[in-house]
Parts: sequence; C-alpha cells; structure tokens
Amino acid sequence: MRRRASAVQNTQNATTKRAPANTTALSNGGEAVKLEDPLGNTVKEFTYDDIAPWPAAADGNGPSLVLKTPAPNTAHSDSTKWIASADIGGSPAQTSAQMTFNQWRNGYNENLAAAGDDDGDGISNALEYTLSLNPLVRNDNALPAGQLITDGGQTYLAITFRRRPAADLTTVVETSDQFADWSSSPSVVLSSSTDNFDGTFTETWRCATPFNAAATAKQFLRIRTIVAP
Repeated sequence: MRRRASAVQNTQNATTKRAPANTTALSNGGEAVKLEDPLGNTVKEFTYDDIAPWPAAADGNGPSLVLKTPAPNTAHSDSTKWIASADIGGSPAQTSAQMTFNQWRNGYNENLAAAGDDDGDGISNALEYTLSLNPLVRNDNALPAGQLITDGGQTYLAITFRRRPAADLTTVVETSDQFADWSSSPSVVLSSSTDNFDGTFTETWRCATPFNAAATAKQFLRIRTIVAP
C-alpha cells in the first residue's frame, strides 16, 4: 500500500506535509509505507508489522512504534530498530525530551492534576509522569528500588529507577541521615545510566559515602521531582 508522509524531511531539511494518499491512518496491523518528496521521488520505503518480532505493545494498545536511534540510513523494515513508545501515542513531531506534563496528561485524561493520584496507588501523577507510568493503572511495584551495590571495592546504598527527560521536568536524587536536611550532588553520585531507547533512561544513583552497617548514622535516599507550571 502506498502512503504519503504526514511529515517528510529530505536531506536539504525542507519539510513537506501531506495527508495519507487514501485519507486513512496507518494500519494497526502493519503495512507497506512509502514516503515521497514533492517531486515524487522516494525518500523512504519500508514495511512494518504488529506481530513478533515487532513490539507487541504498539499493536493498538496506546503506545506507538518509535525508532530506537533515528537516522537517515536506518533500515526501517528491521523490527530490531523499533520499540514501543513509553507514552500513549508516542511523541509525534518532537523528541521524547520535548514532552510536557500537559501533553502526557492529555493522552490519559485532561483533568489529571500533578498532585493527584487517580489510580490510588500512592504515587502522585507528577511522579507517574517522571517514572513513565500509566496514571490510570495501579503501579504498586513500580517505585524506585533501594539496594546495596559495590563500586571500587566499597559498598554503597543506591537507588534505581526509570525516568524520562522532559522539557518541564527536573528530577533530583537526594540523601539524608535523618529524613531532614536533604542534599543532592556531590552527596549522591550517578553510578549507571541505561538508554531504554523509548525516550526513558534507567539510572542507578548511590550515596557518595560508603555504607557502614555498624555506624550509628543512617542513610536514606529519595528522588524529588519538580514539574514546571
């Protein structure tokens, strides 16, 4: 099936916007896609599908197919180059890092408030946004995981979580020894960061001071999120 791109960018960065040739959306069941420039030259032609090894989560359930690493010469017909987006509808015409709370919220319910907890799982909508969760489905086991890790022969208290980089979001990891007077870097150190290729990263942060079970001083870690109005 031949389709014209809703937004096609050529090598000269000139953008042409057209509706699909048959005025319908792309099929949730997979099909052939052909993108052309205004002169009818083929820019990209490929086929996608909705069955394994293609990402099943993008089969009409909300997430979209997104490229792991967008590039002009990507083999778009290769299922391993694609992943289901972290958000409903993906992030059309922008990168995931340009997402805002309002755009994310509108994909679920435009009445969601940042401080609310619509699914009753004890996680605020602002934190659900940060951790790339569904605010309408209970995520009881999705909170950041505390653990002890070894780094350079030393043991440290650490916390691992999935987060989104977003235009209106600041995520800070902090530590304290008494649930008060929280401090961030350099008191906490980023130990590892893994790109999930869906617009999110899984990160592990640790205390800068090694963990000592025999010490009287305790260690606590938390993540704090700030959503700009």
